[in-house]
Amino acid sequence: MHVSIFDLDKTITRYATYTPFLLFAALRRAPWRLVLAPLWIVLLLGYVVGLMSRKRLKERGFRLFLGTRIAADDLERVAAAFADATVARNVLADAVARIEADRQAGALIVMATASPDFYAREIGARLGFDLIVATRQQRLADGCYSCRIEGENCYGAAKLAMIQAAQANDSRFAAATETTFYSDSSTDAPVFGWATRAIAVNGSRKLNALATRMGWTKMDFS
Repeated sequence: MHVSIFDLDKTITRYATYTPFLLFAALRRAPWRLVLAPLWIVLLLGYVVGLMSRKRLKERGFRLFLGTRIAADDLERVAAAFADATVARNVLADAVARIEADRQAGALIVMATASPDFYAREIGARLGFDLIVATRQQRLADGCYSCRIEGENCYGAAKLAMIQAAQANDSRFAAATETTFYSDSSTDAPVFGWATRAIAVNGSRKLNALATRMGWTKMDFS
């Protein structure tokens, strides 16, 4: 078994998805929350200067635009609509072609992304992914989604740990003898180093320099 693992943001998509999702959800559910957008910019700046982690940033963004909790049916409906819009307007054709080529070659197709599981699953379903590894949004006892993240943000070393956990829990993945990993981000260096084949996609100068130094393949889906 061969497994192909794809990052989502700026690997499959043209641009990142989290802020667009927050704005999309607020517009659909509570347009008045859009007046809070300047606060989101302040939070982003706080993250850039190191005042908070990516996990805390995402939790605060969720709370700002969707509230502290949201009914599962409501969030899943918005996530499905967002996935439709993303696939229609924010997916790179060459990435879709690569996914399909790997599928036709017999690979198990896996998405590994820091994006939230509730919309990553929807995007993955539309693109034919077999397995999704993503940041898990916390579920409350009554079934609602919380603004909190369960466990770690699926990013950096935590992404590798979550991929390995998924591998251990899926017999198809566990049987794999080869793994190919596609990503645009140097923060995915732990997964690049673990994979049998590392492919730097749509690389920044930093990622391309790292790929050259490490002997990783480079591709451009953009």
